[in-house]
Amino acid sequence: MARSVRLTAYAADGSVLECIEPTGWERVDAIAGPLVWRDADSSTDGYHDIEADITKEGVRKLHQQFRHWPEGHIEFFEADLKRRAPDDPYRKEEEGHLERVRAKLKTLDDLVSDKTPDDVRFVICIFEWESGLG
Repeated sequence: MARSVRLTAYAADGSVLECIEPTGWERVDAIAGPLVWRDADSSTDGYHDIEADITKEGVRKLHQQFRHWPEGHIEFFEADLKRRAPDDPYRKEEEGHLERVRAKLKTLDDLVSDKTPDDVRFVICIFEWESGLG
């Protein structure tokens, strides 16, 4: 089973403000500190998903700890795009991937900034999914 991380930000009224799968956070369970993990409601039978409430400061710390992953990803794809010919068949795919990673990084920057109200509640979820490998 492969695992990924999803971060959800909830407004005071319970509505979802943002739901994002941060690039590079796959090992968050190993270093997330004193989070209290619980079983998450899984929409898929056979998978074991866990979640925990996390403070904005906790999200900020994880974002800083893992920020090198998306930044490195961006650097790699920018350099690779410079080497590719304009008509390269993989160019559009890489440009799209690059934009998605940049957007996730900006979203996380915004979520941990002063723009986000103090009453926003964050939940981090580690979920399993079938990678088709192994």
